[in-house]
Amino acid sequence: MQIHHLSAYDVSPDTITALREAVGEELLPLQERAVREGLLGTPGSGPGESLILAAPPSAGKSLLGELAAVHAAARGRRALYLVPLKAMAEELYRSLQNRYAALDLRVVISTRDRREFDGAIERGEFHIAVLVFEKLYSLLVSRPELLAQVGLVVIDELHLLLDPERGPKLELLLTKLQRARQQGAAPGEAATGPLQLCCLSAPLLGLQEVGAWLGARVVVDNRRPVELRTGVLYRGTFTYVSSRSDASAEGGGGQEEIYPWSDAEGPRDVARQVVRAVEALVRRGEQTLVFVPDRARSVECARQISAQLGDALPPAAWTMDEIEGTDEGQARSALLETLGRSVAFHNADLTQAQREIVERAFRRGEVRVLCATRTLSMGVNLPVQNVLLTERWQWRYSRRYSKWVRDELTKVEFDAMAGRAGRLGSGAGAPGRAMLVAPSRFDAEVWLRNLVGGPPQEVEPALLGRPLGDVVLDVVASSLCRDEAEVIDLLLSTLTGHLRWAHLPSRQPLVREVGQTIEDLVLNGLVCRNEHGGLEATTVGRTAARKGLTARSAVLMARWADAAVLPEVPLTALEVLLVCALTPDGGEAHVPLSLPEHRFGDYWTRILLRAQALGIAERRLFRWLRDQRGRLSYDQTRSVKKALLLLDWIEGQSNQEIERNHNVWAGAVAQAGAEFAWLVDALAEVCDARGWPSSRTEVLLRLRERLRYGVTEDLLGLAQSAGEWLPRSHLLRARAQGACTAQEPPHPDWHPWKRPSGRGELLEQIHRIQAARAAARACGLEPQPQVRTAVSPAVPEPSGQPPPTEAETSAAAERLPALRPVVVRRREEASEPAELVLLPDSAPRRCFIQMGPQRVGLSPGSFALLARLALGAATGAGWVPKEALGRSAGAVRKSISRLRAELRRIDTDARSWIENDGRGCYRLSLSAPRLVLDRDALRQHPLPSIRAALRAA
Repeated sequence: MQIHHLSAYDVSPDTITALREAVGEELLPLQERAVREGLLGTPGSGPGESLILAAPPSAGKSLLGELAAVHAAARGRRALYLVPLKAMAEELYRSLQNRYAALDLRVVISTRDRREFDGAIERGEFHIAVLVFEKLYSLLVSRPELLAQVGLVVIDELHLLLDPERGPKLELLLTKLQRARQQGAAPGEAATGPLQLCCLSAPLLGLQEVGAWLGARVVVDNRRPVELRTGVLYRGTFTYVSSRSDASAEGGGGQEEIYPWSDAEGPRDVARQVVRAVEALVRRGEQTLVFVPDRARSVECARQISAQLGDALPPAAWTMDEIEGTDEGQARSALLETLGRSVAFHNADLTQAQREIVERAFRRGEVRVLCATRTLSMGVNLPVQNVLLTERWQWRYSRRYSKWVRDELTKVEFDAMAGRAGRLGSGAGAPGRAMLVAPSRFDAEVWLRNLVGGPPQEVEPALLGRPLGDVVLDVVASSLCRDEAEVIDLLLSTLTGHLRWAHLPSRQPLVREVGQTIEDLVLNGLVCRNEHGGLEATTVGRTAARKGLTARSAVLMARWADAAVLPEVPLTALEVLLVCALTPDGGEAHVPLSLPEHRFGDYWTRILLRAQALGIAERRLFRWLRDQRGRLSYDQTRSVKKALLLLDWIEGQSNQEIERNHNVWAGAVAQAGAEFAWLVDALAEVCDARGWPSSRTEVLLRLRERLRYGVTEDLLGLAQSAGEWLPRSHLLRARAQGACTAQEPPHPDWHPWKRPSGRGELLEQIHRIQAARAAARACGLEPQPQVRTAVSPAVPEPSGQPPPTEAETSAAAERLPALRPVVVRRREEASEPAELVLLPDSAPRRCFIQMGPQRVGLSPGSFALLARLALGAATGAGWVPKEALGRSAGAVRKSISRLRAELRRIDTDARSWIENDGRGCYRLSLSAPRLVLDRDALRQHPLPSIRAALRAA
């Protein structure tokens, strides 16, 4: 089906244009089939059909979800797009904004860290809302009527129903959606409500049962637009099964020699086989993604491959410059080491900025080899030609044994990792390879038969055998159930009830379990019975359900809040962190703890000494800890370690000190800080529900903000003003060198491209930024900080100071330099550097630059981009965010490359003129001792892009 044929389904011309730019002129097979099956409905037929679309990666499922959401919005129906990960939500949010900018859609996002649009979502002030599963789960507790305002819900990664941790909440969320669809249907009829579902899933056995439960038609298509060869690598030979049945005469399989094998090499040395295979693929000019079971192996594997490659690849210079501007620590040092050979690693020990830089570098091809943990198999789109899996197992935390255990990869997990290869954009039509490295011939044959060629995994009910306390608390707090009979009825309407409980010979076991669960919730103060005998959630219970806390965590927090409510009880960060760390939700935050650390470490002694120094050693929690006499379980020791390292994190210890003292990388600490910021926020609401005064809960809210940024109290305002753009290590250095304080924080345009070499350079940057701010304020143009979280700017205008009048603004503008053409001096050693002059001509499409006697014409787009950067340089700081330069990051990079190519006609070293700070901002790297702007010439130019450059500045 051609893209333009979508007009027959009332798809708008602007949407068709956006799709044509994204995927070309033709839909993929799955996309065409979904449209014909009724995803978009038909003209005048109202909502489209509810569908479950099951297909392998790169079959075009995500674009179908986008198309369905945009089409629903065009018909006046709000759409929710649900994804499992925050990284996926951010990528999708940016993609929707950029791709469909011409439609003027109101796209919003909501995750645990992004709450600025929550009010708009609750009020229905959006067209498309991108949310993670747990955020909608939480929103429906306080706003169960939200689904009545929605016409379409897209659920990505439906196969996470099989995940033991996230499956239960996803199943309950789907149950709420299924009930919303049943509203308005006659008894005994199928779901025909106005809510349309579009579920995107990997192929699974039993999806027909899920479709029958949801009232959705199942569409399965196993075709891939790019051939994928999946198999086993043993002794240099790749034995594979092809996704194309006609790929060979032997049922779609074959063999390929990846590298020559020598009998002198040990076949069971998997690491050696991986290194040899990567080296051979790199020398062919192909990118490779290597999956390893854990974080430590990802770094080790990257170092081994980097050492083996030698000088086969050049340094990833651009990426190294970006990494230089990130937070200090072992991760940055290790990345700079491996990037010298175009090799990188990706795991949860990296900071968010480092992960994004590595992903961008791999996507644009500068990083040729990437060693990653399994988390990359589900998330951002990184097309690659080759995928290597070093093991067929992974680490999972076993609650039964209270330790990490090795567990076999499931079929869905294997397919997700293998599916990173052979995606659109991974090569010019070349087949992708997914190779599982085998240590022996026997393993190669078994794995090829059972894992590679095995059937899809079967759908399993997520609630079976799980404690029901969290489920019952949620449905009662959401006002979905008001008595025990309604709870049982709702449980029977879940997928587990549809597949298992409804077929039991007797419901008595379920009735007994529900009754006991309700009594436990009542006993612990999360649920109560009203005067009519019905069930209601208490304030604490409703808070727990809304914040996504487990029932057990809420009970522990409420008990501590009752014991610490009195004003004379000291409230310290150490005790708050330990309380949160000892809850089940605190145990989910990942902080590594080795067995030697657990057995021989001194965390028990260290925390008691810290408590004694703070004068809280006789508090009940620390008396209990002292009574353990060092006999803590593994989980308890890990909780104590979390509390100690996060205390060091917010007290301003350097990343290097924390890494050295706690044997953990700074990225993992930052991630734990974000998790505990959410826990402390939940604890503050629980304390408020237990009667704490607002002045006391305010202490917890300040602690929450410090955990987000890892700073002391006096640096909090500075961190909030700078947002996530300024690395923590730069904040700490700025304070230590006296370059800035919380009273006068850096302007958000200060994005250090490289680490300042000393106090003098840091002061020079700060003074330049402050001068730019003063000039902006004189014109009434106070810049707004780019803060990602919903935190108000830390430095507001002084209260009572009125905004400048029109006369004052005009007078200030007259004092600013303004005359003829834009003149920027080159940064050279010569005392009289040549001037670069931008000459906008009054005739259309005539734009020039001049340096000395040389005069060169530029394309209008390149001239507009150069003018925008030059106008940014006029403010002093000069950094211009990519959002102000183009619709998407990819378009901006192409425009910058084109501008550099055109500038090389006047100077071969022109590439160094434009710098990138590593966080999506660019500047013209030229000094400006005499900068004059001919704003009138730009304002009156016939080309809109030239005039827009002035307005954007």
